Order: sequence, then structure tokens, then C-alpha cells
Amino acid sequence: MLGEEPIARTRAMVASLTVELLRPLGEPEVAVWNDALGAALIDTAGLVDHVHALAVEGQVLARLAERGIDPLLPPLVQDRISASDPQLAGLAMTLMAAQTRFVRRHQRMELAAADLPADLFGAAISTLARRTADAGAEAVAAWRAGFDERRGRLGLLAQLGLGLGDDFAAALDPAQAGFSLFVTAVSLLTGQDRDEVLLAAASGRPLRLALLLAAAGLEPAAREAVILCLQPEASPPPHWFLVDSHQAAELLAQGQGG
Repeated sequence: MLGEEPIARTRAMVASLTVELLRPLGEPEVAVWNDALGAALIDTAGLVDHVHALAVEGQVLARLAERGIDPLLPPLVQDRISASDPQLAGLAMTLMAAQTRFVRRHQRMELAAADLPADLFGAAISTLARRTADAGAEAVAAWRAGFDERRGRLGLLAQLGLGLGDDFAAALDPAQAGFSLFVTAVSLLTGQDRDEVLLAAASGRPLRLALLLAAAGLEPAAREAVILCLQPEASPPPHWFLVDSHQAAELLAQGQGG
């Protein structure tokens, strides 16, 4: 996760975000403010960590795609697109489009401001306001007026996850739900930050992933199957799967699992 590629992608994505935020001011202003705003965004609390997590997410989607796990239209999303409920089908279609844009942007090392979580979007816009002062007031107002977290990719993933009802368990299988929806589902069930879940699932941290899956209520055999799907090199010992959901939640609260 700390290799050259995700670090380079993180830097490029922050640079892309910088240009996007400044674009409403006009090209001359982009040139004037680009370096200062980019440096300020890097110093914005939590932003670089989130962008880094997104860079890792894109890498995992590409890696799993090579093994046949569709990053855009996994079976669970495809099933919802075919649903008789037009609202649910429309949500799934909108999510597929948002996921497609994310994958394409990842390939170009870009990041859309509209896809940021609300707190980080607000922090980025506040940084824009401070750096550009009166020159950026109109752009800042427009950005704030046009933002809706529910329309962003992460908001759409959460909405679809919460709307699964009795089928929620299927979202805990990355082969059925796709990696992005899987991570969101585990985050929703455990109350853990999505980026933390993502990094545990993407990295060589199988113990933390095992605890997250236990806290989410997965049976031991299903936990092991998910770990081996996402981290094939792992060799989880049997005693990891003796932990029940309550014990796992307590261990996670104590910061256990790396």
C-alpha cells in the first residue's frame, strides 16, 4: 500500500482535485492559485489519507478484475438493475455509472470533488475559500450549493447497501457484490470507517480483516473464504475463526488486529 504506484496516484489525484476546484474561476486563476491550493489540500486533515485509500481501492478492483470479479457490474448489482422496483433498479444503474466513472478516473489518476465524503468536501471547499479569498467567493458558493453526498459514488454504495434488506448477506461476498460494495457493507454493519475497512481488506492484514468479518456476523467458513479471495497469500490459523461477533467488536474497539 505504501509502494510507489499508490503514492504517485495519490499525488496525481490531489493535483487533479486542485485543478477541478479552481476551474470555475477561469484558466488564469488556475495558474495563479494551483500550487498554493495543492499544498494546502495536502495539509487538509484526512484528505490525503482518503485519497490514498481510493488509490488502493482502484488497484484492488483492477487486480480482482483479472480474476473475474467484475468491478462495474457484479452479480448483486446486476440483479438489482433487473429488479421490478423502478427506484431500486434506477439506483443500481446510477451506481454502475458512478463506479464506471471511478474506474476510468483511477486509470487517469483523477479524483472528482463530488465523490468526496461530505466532511472532506467541506474541508476542501473551506481550504479553497481561504486560499482564494474574494477571487474565489463565487466558485466556493457554487461548489457548496451543488454538492449532494447522496449522489456521490460512496453515497450511492451506502444507499444500495442499506436497501438490500434480507439480501444484505450477499453484500459480504466480494465475488457477488464486488469489492466496493463489499467494503461499504462491512463498514455499515460494523460501524468502522470505510477507508479503514478498505485498507484492511486490501493489505496483508488478514487478522484485522478476520475480526471485521466476525463483527459483521459472518460464519467462520465464510470469513475464511473472503480472506482467501481478497488476500490469497494469507494463511489464517483456525483459532482466528473461534472469535464471535461480540468479541470481535470489542477487539476492534481496542485497536486489535494491526
